[in-house]
Amino acid sequence: MMVRFLMHLSICLALFSACSEPVPEQLEGRITLLEGNDVNLGDDLIKRTGIATIEFVNDAWVVDIASSPEPCTATLHSPGKVDLSRFSGDELTLTVSSSWRSYPAVVLSNASQVIYVAGGLFDALITDQFGPDFVDWGEAAGSENKDGYRWTYHAVQFQTDAGQIELLPGDAQVHEIDGQLWRIVVVTAYQTEWVGVGPQVSCGGPGILLDFEMELMEAAIDDELLTRPEGLEPAIGGCGG
Repeated sequence: MMVRFLMHLSICLALFSACSEPVPEQLEGRITLLEGNDVNLGDDLIKRTGIATIEFVNDAWVVDIASSPEPCTATLHSPGKVDLSRFSGDELTLTVSSSWRSYPAVVLSNASQVIYVAGGLFDALITDQFGPDFVDWGEAAGSENKDGYRWTYHAVQFQTDAGQIELLPGDAQVHEIDGQLWRIVVVTAYQTEWVGVGPQVSCGGPGILLDFEMELMEAAIDDELLTRPEGLEPAIGGCGG
């Protein structure tokens, strides 16, 4: 985290730019689309179990769950570039939590364990699996004024078997959690405060957002630093985060 801070600061100084604080790049938002005759994202919880067919189509994982009586198809765009292909053909349970936030929590599990999670600080599906203290806001990592708001960007804290770690958006690292290897990718982490002229429009701003993905690994791999693809906007929370 400190290395990235110093690199950004040195670039600012070298270019004599106006940036007063380094602002870490945020990844694009996750996309979760569900299709099925009885699927409604307004439901509190959607859960389907069946043989899964998983394909990568148009930069997203298409997960077909042959559940009974109604099949379900989930389209998952992964900013963390997870690999779900090895689970195609397995019997999986897809659980999607509808919430007041922009990106619902998603959990994929097989008969014995969870294999993929995506969500944020306030998602019960995450805390049910890893405990209420598993994830939290980390240190502030930069700020800027934009669109009438003061944006403060953060690292994200995770509790691992080796102790607490902090990752910035774009960081992709493998850590041991409850004896299993997980690849963790932070998508975004920011808080906002209205500093514009006049009253803030209720539920009209960017809110707050802390979002990440995790995939179960068979072996450790090298750390990565992911960037947002050109042309895609950073994840934004909307009303309430």
